Amino acid sequence: MPGLHSILVLSAGTLMAIGLYAPWLYPATILGIGWYVFLLARAPSFGYAAWYGLLGWLAKALGAIAWFWYTYPLIWLETIAALTQISIIATYWLTAALWLALAGSVLGIAVKFLARFRSWLIIVVCLPVVWVGVEVLSSYVFSVFTQGEQSGPNIFFSFGYVGYALAEHATLFFLATLGGVYGLTWGIVFCTLLLSWHVTTCRRHKRYLSLGVVMTLLIVTSVWYPSSVLPTPPRESDLAIAVVETRFPAGSIDNAALRYHHTMVALEAVATHQPTHILLPEDHRFFSLSPDQLHTRDTLQQLFPQTYLLDSTSIETERGLTLRSVIYDTATDTFTYVDKQYLVPQGEYTPRLYRAGLALVGQADLIDQIMRTAAYVPGPIVNQTHLSPTIPSVLFCFESVSPLGVRTIVGEREELPPFVFHPISHTWFHQPTILWHKLDTMLRVQATWNGIPIVSAANNARSAIYAADGTINNVADLKPMYTSPTIAVYLFSL
Repeated sequence: MPGLHSILVLSAGTLMAIGLYAPWLYPATILGIGWYVFLLARAPSFGYAAWYGLLGWLAKALGAIAWFWYTYPLIWLETIAALTQISIIATYWLTAALWLALAGSVLGIAVKFLARFRSWLIIVVCLPVVWVGVEVLSSYVFSVFTQGEQSGPNIFFSFGYVGYALAEHATLFFLATLGGVYGLTWGIVFCTLLLSWHVTTCRRHKRYLSLGVVMTLLIVTSVWYPSSVLPTPPRESDLAIAVVETRFPAGSIDNAALRYHHTMVALEAVATHQPTHILLPEDHRFFSLSPDQLHTRDTLQQLFPQTYLLDSTSIETERGLTLRSVIYDTATDTFTYVDKQYLVPQGEYTPRLYRAGLALVGQADLIDQIMRTAAYVPGPIVNQTHLSPTIPSVLFCFESVSPLGVRTIVGEREELPPFVFHPISHTWFHQPTILWHKLDTMLRVQATWNGIPIVSAANNARSAIYAADGTINNVADLKPMYTSPTIAVYLFSL
């Protein structure tokens, strides 16, 4: 029955998504993959296989990006009625999932084709590679439908990649060192198919016993990577990193004097420790808010004779509004700049398709209001080859969702940087614990794949150190060198 088959496929997609929500739920993803492949292979035709492939991928995508709802109420559209805000979020959630799901049709056809050979060996060898390719295709299709004026197709949006379910599995996480999330996706699909092959070829009375034994072994070997606390104060021989974590609400940028004052007081409090790097959250605008930039530079040079201060600000360029990292070297009194390249669809720019849709239903005023906030473009500084060896590479907020994000910016450098700096700001969200877990997972995988630590500095989010061995160190676990209701500074060695 096609209707029942469709419901079963949706249940398989839901299981795949459930396993991405917590480390101990990864067996749900394994069960979902196995169930999904079985149902696709049983499709009566290639047309049905394509349809079922789309449905299962749609359910997986809807679960993977359910964090969209953390944006309600929309702070940047607070004058819009609640029902309108809910409609906006629902429309983007459903359509974004659909764009991701379209590639699932390709997987459905591939499974149906491989099933015709009636060989488990062919399926186990070929399908994991095909699955990785379809996930990459899914990201590409999503980017095509969410293109902006200067944001073209890419393969960055990786929410829903099933490999993330293994990101905290101590036994299988080694695959991340071989291929990042692509290696983990290959691994979880390969293990699932190998398990399915074993179970289906067992004698009937041993089948469920075998399944239970294998799943128990997988769970028993799942010793999660612990969070460890880095030593503080830093050792003299190491880099001394000062992370400035803030809790400035939306709109606080308007009170420039107060925000600048809070930041300067915090920096003065850690001057005795002489950090080598001071990291500020994304779009903190420390230098932009300075009433007298020359005086600010003089003060910083007196407080920190040999320190890099990494700030970021929104700036108008020849391309348009750009988010730019401002790196100040107190030793030489010079600035170095890096521009953000991967932007948030609907958050930092409005895709053409959605603008056309709003115009079609007569929402010109809403378009104008959205465009006043979501009007960023990738900056003209397109790479980080010009950074000196002692300056970390900069991975802006949301660029972490690209599996190739760290690999790209580190690969641009002639020498391996000391670490990757990840400035973030989640002002638009409301304690998005699900999103934080997903982003932690992505950064953990990238740090391990590239063998380099990632350090985040956050506004209205959690700052952390993602070590190359897979551990995550929450900065808030350290004793703050300075703290106030809106700002805290943490110091550690790296």
